[in-house]
Amino acid sequence: MRSTFETRLVTLLQKLEAAPICNSAEEAFTLFHQAWLLTNEEHNSPEALLTAWRQQRLCAEHGWQGLNSPVCYRNFDESPNIRIYLHPDGSLVIQRVTPASGSILCAKLGHPRMELAATPASVH
Repeated sequence: MRSTFETRLVTLLQKLEAAPICNSAEEAFTLFHQAWLLTNEEHNSPEALLTAWRQQRLCAEHGWQGLNSPVCYRNFDESPNIRIYLHPDGSLVIQRVTPASGSILCAKLGHPRMELAATPASVH
């Protein structure tokens, strides 16, 4: 018996919660990609879905938008009202987006960036 998207989403959120933090959008993509693929394998998803996700890359051709902006995102094919955002610091956010509102389902913070120290004032 195959599980619903919502059941698989709960499993994905649990995996992401337990995972280590990421340092970049690329690492966050890899974490998400591996967790979602494993989730679908565990829930006996159709082979066509597994094959499609095995081939998924972080690129516009695979549905990722805003790749040249600070935050890129993609909607899930099975549930277009669920969107995943990847941030440059490795933060990953999954949100349910509806016309009336949006609710955050997962907000996994990335690795904090060290800001460059301010240049000391010159001594006269």
